[in-house]
Amino acid sequence: MDECASFGFSTRNIPPAERIDVLREVYGRAILRVDIESLDDDPCDIEVQLRSMPELSFATGTAARQRCAHPTGLADSDDLIWLAALSGGGVMRHRGREAEISGGDAIMTTSAEAGSFTYRSDLRFLSLRVPSRVLVPMVGDLSGVLMRTLPRDLEAQRLLIGYLGMLQAMDMPSGPALRQQVATHVHDLLALTLGANRDAAETAKARGLRAARLDAVKADVTRRLGDPGLSVEAIAAHHGISERYVRKLFAADGSSFSNFVLAERLARARRMLTNPRLAGRSISTIAYDVGFGDLSYFNRCFRRRFGGTPSDIRKASNSGD
Repeated sequence: MDECASFGFSTRNIPPAERIDVLREVYGRAILRVDIESLDDDPCDIEVQLRSMPELSFATGTAARQRCAHPTGLADSDDLIWLAALSGGGVMRHRGREAEISGGDAIMTTSAEAGSFTYRSDLRFLSLRVPSRVLVPMVGDLSGVLMRTLPRDLEAQRLLIGYLGMLQAMDMPSGPALRQQVATHVHDLLALTLGANRDAAETAKARGLRAARLDAVKADVTRRLGDPGLSVEAIAAHHGISERYVRKLFAADGSSFSNFVLAERLARARRMLTNPRLAGRSISTIAYDVGFGDLSYFNRCFRRRFGGTPSDIRKASNSGD
């Protein structure tokens, strides 16, 4: 986990007769260090995106019914593995115990010991792998968290799932400092999910939890840009936090809630104005679509931000300038 990489694996274009063999050797043994067995007569199917950086790797994907076994002979580290069943479910067997997860629940195991996971239905999953040495100082004795079902309603876990989803959708963080910051935020959220000790919890709340909450709030704002009633009050209520805390999140990021909303609305309006497929849509309609209730205010803000009127920007785009 000391190198940065991002890649995908799919069985979609592999001939059915060869699928299970390729899945076992390439994805199972070479990447996951597991043995894979199909549970149906149909060939195994899997779609997965994997990303790794120092002290962190994670994967998102879907998989058909199958069994993944991790024998001791394939153990190559004492990394901890967190697995969330976003939809579908399955049964984990590890350390002489058995636990079922489904519908947003997660579970933690260690790659140092044998175990298996049986997908009882088509599974949409998110998995995370971190070195145990990273979490031990934050959580302490990890034996108590292994094979403990982590329910879907844990706040830190919900934020962890959202944060990893955001990371998977964006380009690989550039530069070692930013990558380390990202990894630290993930470690913080995982430690809080598992039950960090008091000192580590305070640090994690001020660091990883704050960053994940800000990302979640920003994503929510972006989804609601077209709502003229978008407000800090509505966002705070939706996330179960105070309006003051929302404002503090943006202030710590060097911005404000209102400035972020304005910038996002203007950026979306500019993208729409320069989109040839929307050439027939009027400027006033675009302004209202992105959440502006006052056309003159939109025009003033747009010109201040981009150095030209909406009409100027649209004409320049159409002329190829």
